[in-house]
Amino acid sequence: MSTRHDFIFIGTGTSSGVPAVTCLTKQPEPTCKVCVAATAWTPPSTKDIEASLAHKSVATPPSFNKNRRNNTCAIYRITHPDGSVKNILIDCGKTFYDSAFRMFPHHDIRTIDAVILTHGHADAVMGLDDLRMWTLDARVQSSIPIYCDASTFAVVKGAFPYLVDTKKATGGGQIAALEFRVFDVAEGSLTVEGIDIIPFHVVHGTSNGEPYHSLGFRFPHLSYISDANIVPATAKEIIKNSDVLVLDALRETTHPSHLSFSESIALAVELTPKRLFFTDFCHDLMHEDMVVRMEADKDLEAAGIRGAPAYDGLLVPLCDSHHSGGTGTCSRL
Repeated sequence: MSTRHDFIFIGTGTSSGVPAVTCLTKQPEPTCKVCVAATAWTPPSTKDIEASLAHKSVATPPSFNKNRRNNTCAIYRITHPDGSVKNILIDCGKTFYDSAFRMFPHHDIRTIDAVILTHGHADAVMGLDDLRMWTLDARVQSSIPIYCDASTFAVVKGAFPYLVDTKKATGGGQIAALEFRVFDVAEGSLTVEGIDIIPFHVVHGTSNGEPYHSLGFRFPHLSYISDANIVPATAKEIIKNSDVLVLDALRETTHPSHLSFSESIALAVELTPKRLFFTDFCHDLMHEDMVVRMEADKDLEAAGIRGAPAYDGLLVPLCDSHHSGGTGTCSRL
């Protein structure tokens, strides 16, 4: 049996998420089609619930609403030949716990074996406190390693001083047991749960008049950029010809800190991945419309790229390989 790699989109929305409450409360009636579409919900059948109770398992979840989007985050999952599974979580933002509640049972995700953070914004780090549910009394695991660069660590230390220094905990002292592992992008690849991951800088707007850097990551079979408006040449060299490329595509029009839909199409054509997924959408973009547009896009077709918008809950099979370095047979996606 070979080692299997999968990628699961846990959240695909911008910081405010979709739907926006202010769109739903607009008077005299809501006019935002995407936000209204994001409220649709299909409950599980009574038969499914009864079957789940009989087997003492979680009820079959409602069908995923592909326009309902929590903060962008994902899991790179490695399943080893002996059946052991390692889950690497990318970002842990404001809506993480709700995402975990909806997605983890469906995808049979139990442990969080590592977290890697792209940057220090609230939609990437403000769910770290919720990781306590995994480590309290070692009910799932004794601790969780958190990988981040120095600038992100400084933000986390300021927002959650008790997670960095447990002596600063107050109240009952029941906090997440986290092990912070600060890395320098200049030092090259990280080894996380037995796989090599290459971090690289992208520009995500500005801070005090200077470029604000977020991180992208190249995994063995996938490259990931969730928050960027500029991808430097050095980053392009790292991710060119990826098996799968995940790109930020916030909205139709340009934005000071995110790539637009058309900008990400052009970037993908330049980078020539085999497969392309967009993420980090706001409420300007309807999932069903993006599917049609990406399937019909002549530039993607000419470049031989199969593209699709991601959605919360989407699982993408990557590769079966004889070792976690990545040689072996990739799934035809």
